[in-house]
Amino acid sequence: MTKYYELRRRNKDEIGSLYSLNTSGDISQLNEIKKSIENESLPKESEILMEIDAKTGTGKKRLGDLVYWQKGRPNAHVLIVSNRLMEFIKMLNLPAFRVYKIRTQHLDVGEYFIFHLLGDTFDLIDYSEQIFFKKNVMNDVNEGYFEKGAFLNKNDFIQRRSLLVSEKSQTLSFDTIVYRREFDLLWGFSTLILVNELTRKKMEDQSFVLDFIEFNTYKIMYSKVIP
Repeated sequence: MTKYYELRRRNKDEIGSLYSLNTSGDISQLNEIKKSIENESLPKESEILMEIDAKTGTGKKRLGDLVYWQKGRPNAHVLIVSNRLMEFIKMLNLPAFRVYKIRTQHLDVGEYFIFHLLGDTFDLIDYSEQIFFKKNVMNDVNEGYFEKGAFLNKNDFIQRRSLLVSEKSQTLSFDTIVYRREFDLLWGFSTLILVNELTRKKMEDQSFVLDFIEFNTYKIMYSKVIP
């Protein structure tokens, strides 16, 4: 099993504090949010970090390499990254993504970009290898399994899920998720952004201003299917 870690802003403890924008099937939402960001300017005061020089005791202001931004609806989240981090990310093994430049002001913070991973977790699953189970969320009891190949693809899963889960207390879940191939950075469930252990080490070696939380919501495996 490959270990993965949630990307977090520096010194931010709240769960789910860093999201990317999920606009599968709704690209107009991305355009709306991008326009809103272009009419705003970074940095937000809450995102400015103070770095203290250990020798002199003096400080300077800067932005982290990950900046969180939200406006309007609760699902209007984007992941904003520095130019240095964006160049690093582009060298990774990634799912489909898009990049949009945004403005900065007030500080000499360089260029920042919207980094948008397309689709969601269910676009990456190998359904020929994935096992699901029906779970009662009220009492945490498993109420039946759906073996490998029970669903043909993401569309089949989405269309049949509501028919198979008859009660509001039920959901389709999994202990281990099987992706079609390995990625260095990818969607986690509930739109968290995950990086594998090697990528985390490279980020730490390059001293990016960000944090990591070990991800253990479910186990991650890969199938042998060539995408």
